[in-house]
Amino acid sequence: MTETTITTPSWVQALDKYVASKPIEDVAADLGLKPEEIIMLVANENPNGMSSKVKEAVATAALNLNRYPDADAYHLQKAIAERYGVSQDWVVIGSGSSELLGLAAETVLSEGTTAIYPQYSFSLYPMVARLCGAETIEIPSTGDFNADLDAMADAVDERTRLIFLTNPNNPTGTYLAEKDILDFLDKIPPTVMVLFDEAYVEFLEPALRCDSMEIVRLHPNVMVARTFSKAYGLAGARVGYGIAQPGLLSMLNRVRHPFNVNDLSQIAALAALQDQEFVEKTLEVNRKGI
Repeated sequence: MTETTITTPSWVQALDKYVASKPIEDVAADLGLKPEEIIMLVANENPNGMSSKVKEAVATAALNLNRYPDADAYHLQKAIAERYGVSQDWVVIGSGSSELLGLAAETVLSEGTTAIYPQYSFSLYPMVARLCGAETIEIPSTGDFNADLDAMADAVDERTRLIFLTNPNNPTGTYLAEKDILDFLDKIPPTVMVLFDEAYVEFLEPALRCDSMEIVRLHPNVMVARTFSKAYGLAGARVGYGIAQPGLLSMLNRVRHPFNVNDLSQIAALAALQDQEFVEKTLEVNRKGI
């Protein structure tokens, strides 16, 4: 076998491949165990499985796989917009919230620009930024492992185009107070996109959550990204959504691939959204640690 002579940009050559956890069946085989004897904690998958409503909806939808999915996920988009009290053009659907991180980077980053993110956060942030040829700046966290918002604001310069923030944070479990977020955003130029990754927001006690929708209304450079992978138990379906003002989302939708979320996943997410009892059960189990 000969080596490839295809030329790739230097920043692509410098990237490391994202390494995901092994499927539980492979882990069981390696250890000589049965899958049901293993508790997988590495990916924070929902141990409660998925809503029974999802199973029923997907079983029916599987009969129509000869059709292309809705390119904009209209019905899911509409349901999310209604749930959060925003217009439908404020919602974008992605193949997991991870795709939205990549879309944000592709939309605003290029060679010669920078992206800022806090220490002890999702490893995909620097990866998607560097894939666009951008430089990444990791800001050391505070003594209690939270994002240092003052230091992040101070790091912004004329090259900065994107800031990643996780709230609540994975893996440290810390969270940002709404007042601190608003003070931080007042320091950020409107030319810089701020992406709040709220993949675990359902697990934060309601009294501790910030009003993300109001923050988006106040700041046209902010996008909130959420997922159906955790509390809703649909990690395998790969569905996430972003909420931002239309001016920003119109740019993301130019980058977004057509038919990026398959039909079964759209239907599964819509059914999951309509079963909040399942989500409450998940949160109760999580609080009890059982």
